[in-house]
Amino acid sequence: MKRQKTLFELFRDNAHKLEETPSRQSWQRLEARLDRHRTRSRMLSIRQFAVAAAVGGIVLLAALLSMFTDRGHATAYQIETLDRNEVNEEALEALALSRRFEQSQSVAIAEGRVGQKLVPRGM
Repeated sequence: MKRQKTLFELFRDNAHKLEETPSRQSWQRLEARLDRHRTRSRMLSIRQFAVAAAVGGIVLLAALLSMFTDRGHATAYQIETLDRNEVNEEALEALALSRRFEQSQSVAIAEGRVGQKLVPRGM
């Protein structure tokens, strides 16, 4: 409690100093420091923008290079005939199963006429 009173008394005793105006030289020094700070912050924002633009340019350049360089080197494929003795039987069975599945999926469902509806059998 005593400390708060002394703090309050300190403010009350020094209140007249809060209303004093600084000298002209002090104001000029303060303004100069503020101007330097503004210039520094402008330079930082310009530098940040330049770094972001450079990174964006590098990413764009890399993307363009990858797009145009891959097209010229297309891989050529050719079909080889395999000897049945060299092929794994399980692989042949899997291939036959997948072909049968594809053929069964390609059968279209016949549509009915207008006024008909689909119902399960036996009902």
